Amino acid sequence: MQFTHTVFLFLLGSNLLTRNTALLSLRAIRIDLRPYLPDPIIAHERENLEELMDNALSTDDSAFHDTLGLHAWPSGFIAAMKSLELIQIRSSATNNPTKVLELGCGIGLPSLAAYLSGNANVVATDLDVELAAHSFAVNKANATTSFQCLKLDLLDAKSCENLIIKEKPDLIVAADCLYDASLAKAVGRTMGVAVSKNAACQVLVADPGRLKGLGRSLFMESFYQHVENPEESGFIEVEAPQDTMRKAGASLSFCGVQETKVGLFTFPSN
Repeated sequence: MQFTHTVFLFLLGSNLLTRNTALLSLRAIRIDLRPYLPDPIIAHERENLEELMDNALSTDDSAFHDTLGLHAWPSGFIAAMKSLELIQIRSSATNNPTKVLELGCGIGLPSLAAYLSGNANVVATDLDVELAAHSFAVNKANATTSFQCLKLDLLDAKSCENLIIKEKPDLIVAADCLYDASLAKAVGRTMGVAVSKNAACQVLVADPGRLKGLGRSLFMESFYQHVENPEESGFIEVEAPQDTMRKAGASLSFCGVQETKVGLFTFPSN
């Protein structure tokens, strides 16, 4: 898979978002997802992320992890492009919108892209979905499909299963959520449960190989515990576009990885 699209950034200095009672200065990101979307989408991320991460590292792990969803990482861009491809294929075979569920959405690039395709009903989930909801409000389209932001703790297995039962997703997506062993297992479990309850459900994971690849191994082990007669499927490396790397986090090293390549896992593989 080859991506050659460009990501453009511009600053909105007056645009502030309240998060955990603190005002955060945001910058808007114009993201080109052609040929799947004719116009750029606009998402928002935290300015000066390096400083924010340094401050979080000096406090505790939960504060550090909470900063990660405030930034546009290349994995989110790659997952958005692949989601649009899968939605396009599905929409050509059925007249029904694709039901998309994103886990650990952060700023919600795949969710926004899916919604703006006009062919998907989207549920974006995370512990904090305020930033994704903000970007959705900026991009809100006159569409017949829907976009929801729901709080979800991936470590709460029962809540995840209940959401799967309720939403019955056709496509479940996670981008850069395998940076923690417990989360990697939880993402695998949740996606495995989704496939076990709906054999037609597709799974998409984008990951740059954090934890020296351990996150991927834990994810797949957990996922395949819930899938009957699993086919052989693994991560395929995709080169992230240079502009995406330069302007969406490649200069930042997290868990020892700078995102020059992103691994894509799809099930069923295609």
